[in-house]
Amino acid sequence: MDHCYGHWLNQTLPLEIHGAYQTCWKCHKPTRIITEIVFRVDQVYKGARRLTGRLSDFDSPIGRRCFNQAIASLDLRGLGIGVVKDRYSRTMGGSYLSNGCAHCDSLQGAFFEHEVWHESELVTTTM
Repeated sequence: MDHCYGHWLNQTLPLEIHGAYQTCWKCHKPTRIITEIVFRVDQVYKGARRLTGRLSDFDSPIGRRCFNQAIASLDLRGLGIGVVKDRYSRTMGGSYLSNGCAHCDSLQGAFFEHEVWHESELVTTTM
């Protein structure tokens, strides 16, 4: 697959960002992480299903490009969300696309996301 999902549909898709707050392990301040990204294909094409994913679903060169295109118009910092980028994890033994703390930019490990999933809520939408 060479293109982002909405790109080969020749359509800009509405997007939902879901997130939850957690306490940063390093600076101990509350920071919001992205827990789910939802492409609302159903709002553009009748009978279609929405596409839901986590950051790990975008952890490839094409995925990163698609993710960055999808969120380009969003002010993540204004939403309390840190920068999403590749970060090195000693635990994982490599780099992966990850949430960062909105205050200190430290990696907010994917391993701990399950602890806040039950608190995940819609943070913002596009279109």
